[in-house]
Amino acid sequence: MEDKDLLELLNKIYSELDFGYKTISEDIDDLKDDQSNNTKLFKNLDPKIKQLIKVKKNFKKQLDELNDKIEALSRPPKSKKK
Repeated sequence: MEDKDLLELLNKIYSELDFGYKTISEDIDDLKDDQSNNTKLFKNLDPKIKQLIKVKKNFKKQLDELNDKIEALSRPPKSKKK
């Protein structure tokens, strides 16, 4: 696999993961809205929301690391001095 193909594949993976991250973020916001509308529901949702927020933070960290690696691969290699 050539570098160009690998970079294209990594960019596609990043896009899919970024979409997943945004979906998780929206789900968390929806759950927070639901819990504020019903205090009884809050007791059941609170631990689930906290767990989702942890997952979201880890997801974002890994997404940022992947993006950094993609950017590093996108840069032209530095010439080596002889």
